[in-house]
Amino acid sequence: SPELQLAFETNPYVDIVVDMEAPTEQVEAIPGEATQSFVHKLQAFTEAQQKPVKDLLALHPTLFHGTPTFFWITDSIAIPQASPDLVSELAVVDGVKTIRVPHTAHIEGGGID
Repeated sequence: SPELQLAFETNPYVDIVVDMEAPTEQVEAIPGEATQSFVHKLQAFTEAQQKPVKDLLALHPTLFHGTPTFFWITDSIAIPQASPDLVSELAVVDGVKTIRVPHTAHIEGGGID
């Protein structure tokens, strides 16, 4: 992404988010199914989808700094302080849809009076 390229122009390491290709909407809830059962199905689905990324991170622990966070609801992975080499490796991993900088939301107000 252009934002990611721009970030690497001024930083040797950048926080990134890897979005996986397969949407979690593929996992269907069965009428009458217990919520916990559905959650387990979603978690198993995303764990399988994210395994190639997890394996790559285990192979290259020096290409990022910090602990990745694996999100099962959005089927994405937040990787702190990733190097350009890691981004290049991730770009060719099967199932990776996008690699981007994290979105930052700024909330105005909300103070307690």
